[in-house]
Amino acid sequence: MKWSRVQISSGPLMFTNTKKVPKMAKKKIKINKHALIPEHKKLSEPDKKQILEKLGITIKELPLILVSDPALEGLNVDVNDVIKIERTSPTAGKTIFYRCVVE
Repeated sequence: MKWSRVQISSGPLMFTNTKKVPKMAKKKIKINKHALIPEHKKLSEPDKKQILEKLGITIKELPLILVSDPALEGLNVDVNDVIKIERTSPTAGKTIFYRCVVE
């Protein structure tokens, strides 16, 4: 019995490369310096109390942000800290958001 190649597609047969490619070192990117990431600031205790009184809410009523969020890198945040996020927009102008840090 004679074996022959069967061509399924109109193109040539493709073979996968079996050589191992060395892994490249991951480059550490400072995400908080990116142009599309809004500015994040940790509020001091007096500022935190003043904002909560001004808004008439408790810290548990703030939206949450994880302590592991890449945008918080280098801010030395702890659980229950308040983060001030300033976003600028061509249509809305400058908007400010507050987040409570959680684990």
